[in-house]
Amino acid sequence: MATARPPGPLDEIDARIVEAFRSNGRLSNSEAARAVGVSEATVRRRVERLVDRQILKFAALTDPRMLGLKVEALIGLNVEPGSLESVGRALAKMEEVRFLGLAMGALDILVVARFPSLDAWLAFRSAQLGQIPGIQRVETFQIIKVLK
Repeated sequence: MATARPPGPLDEIDARIVEAFRSNGRLSNSEAARAVGVSEATVRRRVERLVDRQILKFAALTDPRMLGLKVEALIGLNVEPGSLESVGRALAKMEEVRFLGLAMGALDILVVARFPSLDAWLAFRSAQLGQIPGIQRVETFQIIKVLK
């Protein structure tokens, strides 16, 4: 089974194609070709290669507030030594968790989670986080406005 080549530096055309799609992920290949100054076939071939190499990914993003998820929280966790992976696996299974990362510094794990209300957040905090073995401390920040 062939594996994708590890990403390396992009040549100028690939970099310009990536930037075109970063600016507007809904561009057609022909629009990207015009923006970059190459043929549509070149864009199509290079986009396929960039996707195969996992350099370029396309995703649909939603506005969580429009879906009724009005509370967004940044949650920092400290865990017992040796519990990092097991706590991370437990959190990764939770529907409310949108981002999960292991961290270095004052916190061991960073989580972004979304909830329909503060009551739902409190229930999550008590019922779900409280049931995960290995969590020592929870620090929460409510995100009141996303700027980027």
